[in-house]
Amino acid sequence: MSEYSETNVNVTENENEEVAVENAAEVVVETEAVSELVADDETVEEALEAEVAEEQDAEPKADVTNLDDELFDKVNRAARLLRGRRDMMREEAEEDAARLRDLQRALKLLELKPRMEQKEMAELMGMRLRELNALMVEAEKHDIVARIEPEEEDMRKIVVFASEDAAELAEAMGNKRKKLIPTLSADSANEILSLLDQIIDPLVAMGLDSDRGPRGGRDDRGPRGGFGGPRGDRGPRGDFGPRGGRGRDDRGGRGGFSGNHRGGRF
Repeated sequence: MSEYSETNVNVTENENEEVAVENAAEVVVETEAVSELVADDETVEEALEAEVAEEQDAEPKADVTNLDDELFDKVNRAARLLRGRRDMMREEAEEDAARLRDLQRALKLLELKPRMEQKEMAELMGMRLRELNALMVEAEKHDIVARIEPEEEDMRKIVVFASEDAAELAEAMGNKRKKLIPTLSADSANEILSLLDQIIDPLVAMGLDSDRGPRGGRDDRGPRGGFGGPRGDRGPRGDFGPRGGRGRDDRGGRGGFSGNHRGGRF
């Protein structure tokens, strides 16, 4: 081989080595760039995951707090409204009991005189004619009495007579109880009771149902009203006299008869 040929071979080999080195350097650069991109992506993903985790940790705490406050307020309001409804039912029971007694008195008169004009009955019972008429209308709806109305509209001349089982029907009407919440079904009531157990049972397990004694000396001065003694000791509201100084009999009954004969007016 000539000297010129050897020189060409050496040049070619050097060029090939330089190209190989350059290619290897480019591969290394590309690899490092890819690694940096992957690392950057991982960093971004980790940052996003951390941010989402922080938001998730923060949101439930706020929701729990809001739910606790709303639960406390709503249960407290329901209890307050139920107490008001119970007081209303107590007053209605007193009025219904008085109306039932008036009806029973009217039936006694009809035993003595089977047919009687409302004017005569009102005079014998010492009732206002309008109050007696409302009472007889309600009794007629429950088939306790029947009424014969004159051709002219005159409530004084309406003739009243009792049904055969009038006394039993009146007694059954008196024993009929009103519901605490008229629109609440039995299924819904049982469901609410079950949910309330989920509130009561864990709190009782914490020992919150025990008697912790008086707070701020309230027990020393009686209940909030200052009457000294349990609220039930003063009896129904009517024991203090009607509100506004007006007797209940002056305003008549509200209509209907319910069962609880607690504390009548006589």
